[in-house]
Amino acid sequence: MSWLQVLKSRFPASQAAQELRWIQQELPKSQWQTAVEQRARLVPLQYILGSQPFGDLTIKCKPGVLIPRNDTEEWCEALKQVIAKSNGPVDVLEYCTGSGCIGLSIATLANVRKVIALDINKQALALSKENLQLNSAKIKAKVEFQYGDLLKHQLPQTSATLLLSNPPYIPREHFSPAGGVEESPGNVRGFCL
Repeated sequence: MSWLQVLKSRFPASQAAQELRWIQQELPKSQWQTAVEQRARLVPLQYILGSQPFGDLTIKCKPGVLIPRNDTEEWCEALKQVIAKSNGPVDVLEYCTGSGCIGLSIATLANVRKVIALDINKQALALSKENLQLNSAKIKAKVEFQYGDLLKHQLPQTSATLLLSNPPYIPREHFSPAGGVEESPGNVRGFCL
């Protein structure tokens, strides 16, 4: 059975063909077979490819940290338009940063001075720091990623112009033990259902 046939057994033909193209464009040939097998087992494509576009940024994705969603990117782009029109410098405090995609995207604006982004998940904090390094050429503000547990009131002593939060909103029963969403048959590049 060809790789395309393997993917077509799980996804609509057009989606299978597109995902195979992405696998072949993004990964070395030596990884294609494994990638197709993982995707056929419904491993999210972003975890297989290792990244997800988010506006002008490339966000690394790893199991244990939720994948940036398309609706989050749309919300963030609308928020950036509002922030760009603000008078004076803006300081941002973000709760539940995850991969860091929102805080990093906001930090690309010229009038944002500082972003402090918190998370309780140490894997997420490590990944957000990797994403800061990966996108550092596009970041204009000072960015800090810190551990913080909102339920225990472990928050930084800082003032902020803007408070942001996009906490996980997927019901806990839909999570796998590894920390990701269990099945994603409709998952395509740019979406994580």
